[in-house]
Amino acid sequence: MSLFNFKEDNVEVTIDLRLLKPFKKINEREDRDILFSYIFHAYDWTSPYATYSEEERLERLKQDYFNGEDPPMDVLTPAIDLYNELLKTDTIRLLESARKAVRELQDYFNKVRIVGMDKEGAEAKNLMSNLKDVGNIIKSLKQWEEEVRKEKDTSNIRKGVEINEFNAG
Repeated sequence: MSLFNFKEDNVEVTIDLRLLKPFKKINEREDRDILFSYIFHAYDWTSPYATYSEEERLERLKQDYFNGEDPPMDVLTPAIDLYNELLKTDTIRLLESARKAVRELQDYFNKVRIVGMDKEGAEAKNLMSNLKDVGNIIKSLKQWEEEVRKEKDTSNIRKGVEINEFNAG
């Protein structure tokens, strides 16, 4: 089931989403577009905000959508919980964990200082070894993202239905 579609910088809300109880409450509000966009950008792995840590992502969204004010979590929390329950597969959770690890590695590279450390040569050698593997890490992350996309594409197909030239996207 697809609940949000993100196309050309626009969050589209599917009928499936609007029919689910927690989302019905949001759909009845005047600020529904902002609230739906907030949920998508805060919790969907395809959001442009997904590359930020959860803490930074939520803070940026708070600024971008609510002018720094707290979002109305009383109405958002049930929808967020259901959204995560329905759409977060093990593959997506693993991708999110991999992205978190990449951010931690990025922090390491930003903070490492070789000059003035004990065993500067060993630290430099360790850093060069880690840098050599960055390309493989990026390649692996892109492969994971592609796997998640494939999983998402095939999850909309009914069990037992084969893809052929008549039903392929």
